[in-house]
Amino acid sequence: MSTSDAKGLVEGYEKSWYIADFWPGEYPSMFSVNMDGVELYGRAEMRLSAPQNIACSVPKLATFSPWNYKRNEADKILYKSVTEVRNYKMSRDLKIPATQEKDDNKVKLDLKQGDILSFLVYYSEGYALYRYDNQNYVLNQGDLEGEELTEVAKDLWLRLPANEGGSCWVLYKDAIETIGIIIPEIEGYKIANDLAEVSELSLEGVAFESGSANLTEASQVILDDLATKLLQVNNPNFEVAGYTDSSGSKDGNQKLSQRRAQAVVDYFVEQFDIAPSNFKAVGHGISNPIADNATPEGRSKNRRVELITLGNFLLTKHPSALGMRPGHKLSDYSDMLSKTVIETGEGDFEVLAISYEGSHVGHIDPYFDDSSKIGNINITSPLIIFEKGLSVNLTWGKLKKLVPSVTVNGSEIEGRTHASYENVSFRLNANFWSFQLSEDELKSIKDDTAIIAIQIQQ
Repeated sequence: MSTSDAKGLVEGYEKSWYIADFWPGEYPSMFSVNMDGVELYGRAEMRLSAPQNIACSVPKLATFSPWNYKRNEADKILYKSVTEVRNYKMSRDLKIPATQEKDDNKVKLDLKQGDILSFLVYYSEGYALYRYDNQNYVLNQGDLEGEELTEVAKDLWLRLPANEGGSCWVLYKDAIETIGIIIPEIEGYKIANDLAEVSELSLEGVAFESGSANLTEASQVILDDLATKLLQVNNPNFEVAGYTDSSGSKDGNQKLSQRRAQAVVDYFVEQFDIAPSNFKAVGHGISNPIADNATPEGRSKNRRVELITLGNFLLTKHPSALGMRPGHKLSDYSDMLSKTVIETGEGDFEVLAISYEGSHVGHIDPYFDDSSKIGNINITSPLIIFEKGLSVNLTWGKLKKLVPSVTVNGSEIEGRTHASYENVSFRLNANFWSFQLSEDELKSIKDDTAIIAIQIQQ
């Protein structure tokens, strides 16, 4: 492993420390970003005394590790460690094998009682760099057993692109204390990748033994890989949906699909200790076929399980609130719902109020063609926080930054103003009486205008 400059000593770094062009350890430290809008603050130079005033934005899902070679190359990221030099006086005579750092030659060190051995930096697997008699040697620390070697202080630095151009040096311990930064699960030796996009997580390929809920060996490999990604997701909530083909009785298929969905959830919980509250196993029987049940190939495709993103992931393929989303069965959430009436400019309407931790947080509109299902979901309380930190009371200025592609419209009935993205609508505390807003009207909405309701639409 290489070291920077001739001696590796950082002049003026608090005291005499040693700088190396790597992060030490069998599995070096790393961190990932699991939120949008995260900024790290670093220094112009790699010194603790330098002002920590340079902003470096880090993208959601990015993983920073010496082993994430693709990101490191693209962003020209550097990793350096600075270790406090520690001098040890030998308590005895000792002959040990060593490797010279300058040329990798194998030599034998003849250490005498009272000699000074200086610890510089740990490598990995028990090997570390020491200085002896003005030369650097790689030693197996096991050969020094019996000497009083103690833990030494070290700082881990990485160089990142700065927002205003150039670069900044960020201290690892500062980074991991930042909201939105996590320490991800280890994927494997010398393997580190950016986190997976939640909407791309899939149970595709998971299969079961015929007529049973027993997972095949190949399916367990798929689930092992998926579980590693699930452990790195911020506030994961998923529905595991089970389906069957049309063979057999409707009731039997319904029960089988439920057992299969539950088998997947149980695997995640038992094998990877993922909290069971993160999942909801739902059997859908023969419903929602994706292929023709009249053919063997079609029936094979219909025997499946799917992973559906639920609560806390607003702006994804299946936006939801509190684990519910339009089209779900009302009966699945009966303990959270109660009948009430709301007054609007178009009349009074009977809806279902939503309760959460003893507080009223919104209501559900009737589904357009099935009274047993959830329709539009209306959230009116800041207690419910979605992905990106979106919630009631968030400001228009913040919403524009988090969701730049929102469109704004008014209402000819009550003047209600909504900012919309796909099937999610944010009601603003502003009134415009025409549906189409002019450019001047849009500019007149102040950045501190609050969101007063969020609606997830059918």
